[in-house]
Amino acid sequence: MKQLKILLVALVLFSTFAITAIAESEISENTDASITFVATDESATDPVNPDNPNETGTETGTGMNGKLTLDYVPCFSFGSQNVGTGVETFTATNLKPFIQITDKRGTGDGWKIQVKLTDFSGDKGTFKAVLSLANGESLSTTNNKSTAPSVATPVTVTSGEGEVNVAIATTETKTGMGTWIVRWYPTETENTVNDSVTLTMDTSSILIGDYTATLDWIFTDAP
Repeated sequence: MKQLKILLVALVLFSTFAITAIAESEISENTDASITFVATDESATDPVNPDNPNETGTETGTGMNGKLTLDYVPCFSFGSQNVGTGVETFTATNLKPFIQITDKRGTGDGWKIQVKLTDFSGDKGTFKAVLSLANGESLSTTNNKSTAPSVATPVTVTSGEGEVNVAIATTETKTGMGTWIVRWYPTETENTVNDSVTLTMDTSSILIGDYTATLDWIFTDAP
């Protein structure tokens, strides 16, 4: 009996060792998974909803085609005002002004947008003014993980300054890709005028009449 017991123990120990040796034996091979990215089509991008860029907007866009496009720019109206006796500031009637940029290049080269303003002119003459765009913020769709552009705020543009371009938004390399909007909304949602967009001028020498100025939006394909 004693000899049989010893034999059984030896078999168990051998069996355990054999299982361990098999479990620690590994063989590996390497294979590849590949993907290629190309630039998307160059068709125009429609304006999005400035409240929620995930939704389609209702504004008419620029129709610009290409891989880097300025899709929408706003007009500003400051309503009908009384002739004054000095420097006055007026607020815009536009409650949701915004600009929209789309970068479909896939190169990460960056971009910037600037603006300049002509003097206001009408049948009764011309005058200078200062346009201010305050509380600017950038938004994109929720699935866009690219770093947002840097937005200058406030943007102050003096009319009639020729080649002086004032920066609105800029990007660093590999940022600002996809579709982005920059918007200037009122500080309070119940506002009936937009206190983030103002126009300041000396009204003491302005004659009654209609006056308009031109905003020139300068879009550059480099940071």
